[in-house]
Amino acid sequence: MSLFLNPKTFLNKTSLTGKYKDYFVSVHNYMNMHCLDTLSTRILLLITMGLHFTLYLLFFF
Repeated sequence: MSLFLNPKTFLNKTSLTGKYKDYFVSVHNYMNMHCLDTLSTRILLLITMGLHFTLYLLFFF
């Protein structure tokens, strides 16, 4: 899967930025947002959060 960056990227004062869903973001944030957009990542995140919440309930209540 290839990531698409807007061809009109430019060098900002802080970092290289691109457009993602009509927002200008840094390349690092773009990669993170693209990762969160995938269904499998959301499912894994839900499982991880569920396990953490379950362990929290078991040990602190």
